[in-house]
Amino acid sequence: MFIYLDNKKEKLSQWLKRKTTMDFSDWGVFILFIVGLIGIIYFGRNTKIADKISIIVLWFTAIAVMQYTKETYWLKQINRKQLEHQREISLRPVILRSGHIESFDNIQGKIVHIKDKKILDNKSLEFTVFRNIAKDIKGYVVINVYKHPLHFLSDITQVEKNLYRFLPVWGWMKPGYILYAIWDDTIKEKTNKKNQIFISYEDIEGNKYYTIEDKNFSQKSLKE
Repeated sequence: MFIYLDNKKEKLSQWLKRKTTMDFSDWGVFILFIVGLIGIIYFGRNTKIADKISIIVLWFTAIAVMQYTKETYWLKQINRKQLEHQREISLRPVILRSGHIESFDNIQGKIVHIKDKKILDNKSLEFTVFRNIAKDIKGYVVINVYKHPLHFLSDITQVEKNLYRFLPVWGWMKPGYILYAIWDDTIKEKTNKKNQIFISYEDIEGNKYYTIEDKNFSQKSLKE
């Protein structure tokens, strides 16, 4: 209920800002000032002029302090958000797939069955960490209404020549390194999603991100 009312208040505040250049809180202070001024004049009818002027000056001062406090609060909030945004940028990893794919039907790298060790003849999907450390990397590929979970490997998982260990979740990867991914064609589930390649990952503080590549092989890296 409180979240709903807060959202309504925020929408009203934005609408007022567009129409009048003053937001909800500015109008609140302005209305409070007018109501207080009317109250001073009405209830101070029998008050001496000098005293009434003093009260009005004090009311002006109180409103000015209130407005200053409000503006200081919002400046601190803006500064806090800017610092959070700068910190996010400094930690945010970006993972993109490299290489050329003509169509989803031509994607190779699927294998009959994944075991702990398997000879890999084709490293079909290659992902590069372009910025910052990425951890808890996992994903899937959707091909013709079927969703296949990806399994990852790199040179460090090579046990012998052309013999690798596959991991459903990759612990962490430094920027500049390539991570390979394959999938088991026998493990799949039907889905209404269109053809796509999806990778989710986190930064070192646990903030979540993902890279999605659509049916036209257009990639986007976004924050959850």
